[in-house]
Amino acid sequence: MIYPYLRQFKTTKQDIDDVPPLDNCFLPVSDGELHRAEQALERDFSSDIRAFYREIGYGFLVRGINGEVARETNGIVHPSIAVRLAKELDEDIGIREGDLPVFEAAPRFFFVMRPATKTPNALFVAGFDVFLEASLSNFIRRLYFESPNFYWDLI
Repeated sequence: MIYPYLRQFKTTKQDIDDVPPLDNCFLPVSDGELHRAEQALERDFSSDIRAFYREIGYGFLVRGINGEVARETNGIVHPSIAVRLAKELDEDIGIREGDLPVFEAAPRFFFVMRPATKTPNALFVAGFDVFLEASLSNFIRRLYFESPNFYWDLI
């Protein structure tokens, strides 16, 4: 397991209403959903986002271990949404050919992975070549253990 510290925040659609406001919350992604998204994208997701979807799912990491709350969205997008955004190539939000938006930092402000590159697990700011982290797993670890807002100082 890569993300044992996040397993406590996994929930189901039936129990979503029981999650306190401004708390971390993740819903499962089935193998079928992941497979369909990869087929629609016409390539596999990078290993880090694939592992996150399989182990944790998708949802929101809005509170760090120290209780600090994120200033904005901090959402791992569902794989089908990531594919839809990648295929739309929305220049208004900076999605370019080869980008896979996996993290929504704020409304319409995404961090992307570039699965077909030599650094498929690295995260970048959509629309810019601002490097954020070498791997999604390190990025998520920093959000939880360091600060859910740490990346704002890097942008």
